[in-house]
Amino acid sequence: MKQTDTKQKNNNRQIFIIFLMLLQVPVAVTPQVTIGSEIKPKTGALLDLKEKQEDSELTNATRGLMLPRVHLTIIDRLYPMFETSPGSGIANTNYDNPQKKDDMDVVHVGLTVYNMNECLGTGVMTWTGSRWVNLGLYGDVCVVDVVAMQNNITVDVDETFTLSVTTSGGNTYSYEWEYSTDNGSVWNAVIPAVNNATLTHTQNAGGRYIYRCVVKAACLPLTCGIPSEEIVVNVSDFIESYTGASVCGSGSVTLSATATVGAIIRWYDALTGGNKLAEGNSFVTPSISATTDYYIEAYNSNTNVVSSPRIKVTATVNSLPEITGTTTTAGCGTIFLEATATPGAVINWYTVPTGGTSVKAGDNHTVNTSGTYYAEAYNSDTQCYSASRTAVTATIAALPTITSVTSAAGCGSVTLQAVASSGDVVRWYSASSGGSPIATGNTYTVSTSSTYYVEAYNSTTQCNSLSRTAVTATIYATPTITSTSSTIGTPCASPTATATASSGASVRWYSALSGGTLLGEGKTLTISGSYTIVYAEAYIPNTNCVSSRTAVTGITRVTSASFTFEKPTSWGSKKWGIVRGPEGLCYTIRLKDVRNLTWNVTWLEPGSGAFSNVDGKCNVWMIGSQTDSFPAFYESYSWDVYAIVDGCEIKIGETVLW
Repeated sequence: MKQTDTKQKNNNRQIFIIFLMLLQVPVAVTPQVTIGSEIKPKTGALLDLKEKQEDSELTNATRGLMLPRVHLTIIDRLYPMFETSPGSGIANTNYDNPQKKDDMDVVHVGLTVYNMNECLGTGVMTWTGSRWVNLGLYGDVCVVDVVAMQNNITVDVDETFTLSVTTSGGNTYSYEWEYSTDNGSVWNAVIPAVNNATLTHTQNAGGRYIYRCVVKAACLPLTCGIPSEEIVVNVSDFIESYTGASVCGSGSVTLSATATVGAIIRWYDALTGGNKLAEGNSFVTPSISATTDYYIEAYNSNTNVVSSPRIKVTATVNSLPEITGTTTTAGCGTIFLEATATPGAVINWYTVPTGGTSVKAGDNHTVNTSGTYYAEAYNSDTQCYSASRTAVTATIAALPTITSVTSAAGCGSVTLQAVASSGDVVRWYSASSGGSPIATGNTYTVSTSSTYYVEAYNSTTQCNSLSRTAVTATIYATPTITSTSSTIGTPCASPTATATASSGASVRWYSALSGGTLLGEGKTLTISGSYTIVYAEAYIPNTNCVSSRTAVTGITRVTSASFTFEKPTSWGSKKWGIVRGPEGLCYTIRLKDVRNLTWNVTWLEPGSGAFSNVDGKCNVWMIGSQTDSFPAFYESYSWDVYAIVDGCEIKIGETVLW
C-alpha cells in the first residue's frame, strides 16, 4: 500500500513538473499537450489527461480531474477571488469600482470551480462574465437560480420605481429585498418588507443604490438565501429650492439654493459650460450694478450624477427711488410741505438728514414749526431708499390770537369788544368760518341778538388766528308807549294822565322830555301842581330797557273863572242867556233856584230854531225859556248857573233872574 502511494506520488510529482515545464515552452511548440502518458493527445483536445493506454472500453485512467473547491458567496461576483478576505463581501483593489469589475468579469469568462456553498448549489460552477452558472454535474442538489429583470436604471428623488426578479430551480419561494449605499459592504432591509418577486420603492435622497432580492426556497437549508444579481438604481439629485436676491443701486447679493440630501450646489455664470463660481447652498456675488443671472446644478459625488439642465437664479439690481421735486413753503401756524418721488415710491419725512425715525409718510407733511425737514423716497416693492434725503425748508409765521372778548346784553343795541395780540387787528364775522368780515376794530355795535365771531389778523404776514372766537350779543326788546289820554281837573278832582305800554312793560312819569323829575309810576298819573304837560316812559324792570318819553298834553284845570255868562237881553217869547266855557270843553249846564230846584238845561246851537237834546262837545251854551217846553222863567225866581264838568258842579257865580 505504501509502495503504491509512493509510486502515485512520484507520478503526480512528474505530472506537476511536466505542467510547469509546459508553461515555459515557447509559443512555437504545438499547443496540444498530453499529461500522464506519452500517447499523442486527441486531435481536438488542447490538454489530454491520461493515466494509461486506452483499453477496450476506451478508459485511459482510473482517477479524475480534481477541480478547485471554492465557497462562492455571491452569484454575480467573482467572490472570493476578489474579496479583501474570504466571506467579507468587500471587493479588493482589483474589483472596487465599476470599471475594474467589468474588466475582471470579462477576462474571467469560463472560470470553472467546484462550489462548496450549498446555498448557491454545490457542484461545478462556471463564470459567464456576469454570474456563476451551475453546470448541474451534481444532480442531487437543489439549484435555485435568481435572475434580476432590471439593471442600472435612473430615477429622480422620490420617484417611484419597480424592480423584479425571476426564480427557477426550486419551489415555494420567499423574498427579501435589500439595498446598499456603499457598493454592497452593508445591506439594508427594505422597509416595509416586501415578500414578492416585484418591489415598488422610492428613495428620498440622491445617490447610487444597489438593490438585490434574497430568495429562499423550500428545497434549501433554512439558513440559505440566494441573492439575485445586483440591480443598480441611480437616484438623481435635484434642486429642491432656490432664492434670488436683490440689491439697491449696486453691491453684492447673497443667493441661496438647496438640493436633495447628499448633493451639493454648484454655481456657474452660464447656462451651459461657463465658469464654476462656487459650491454650497449660498453664493455671494461680486459687486454688481446691473441685474445678473447665475446658474446652479446639483452634484452628487457618490454617484457622480449632475442635475440637468441648470437653473437660473437672478441677482437683481433695483434702481434707487428719487425725490423728483419739493416745494419750500412759508405760511401761518401750520403748513404743508410737499415732495414728489419716482413712480412706485412713497415719501417718508424726517427731522434729521440721516438716521432717526420717520415722522410722516406721504407726499404731504403738515408741520407747525419752522425748520428744515427731510424727504426720503422708499419703494416697498424693492425695499430701496433714495441715496440721500432731500431738505425742505418750512418758514412759519406766528399765528395772531384773540386775547380776550367781551360779550354784551342790552336794550336796542350793544357794543361787543375783542382784543387781539400785539400788532394784530380784530376782524368781525357773522359765521364761525368762511364769509367776509362785517367789521374791523376792537368794538362792534349791533342791534340784533346773535353770536358773532372774531379773528386776529396780521396784515404783514397775512396770517389769521387759528380759529375764530365767539362773542355773544343779547338784545332785549325796547318797550313803547302805545297810547295816552288825560282828564280835566276840576274843583272836585285833580287832572290825570293815562298811558298804555307795550306788553311786559311798566310806565314811569316825568316832568320833562329828558331828565326832569320822576312824578310817579303806573298807568295813570294824578297830576298835582300846575303841570300842563307830563311825559310817559315805558320800561321793563328785569332788563332796564326804557322807551323814549311820550308827551301827554292838554292837561286842563276848570274853575268858575273858566266860564262866562251873558245874561239875557230880551224877554220876548223866548229869553236867552249865553254860557261860554274853555275852548273844546264839553260840559252841561245846571240851574238851581232858590227853592233848590234843579234844572238840567239842554243846549241849542243858535239858529237851530228849536231845542234839541244833543250830546256834544261844545263850550257854548244858550240858556233860555220856551213856552211849554221850558220852566217858566217868567216866575220871579233867582237861578244860579252851574257848569257840570265830569260830574263836578262848578258855580259860574252869576244869579239869573227872569
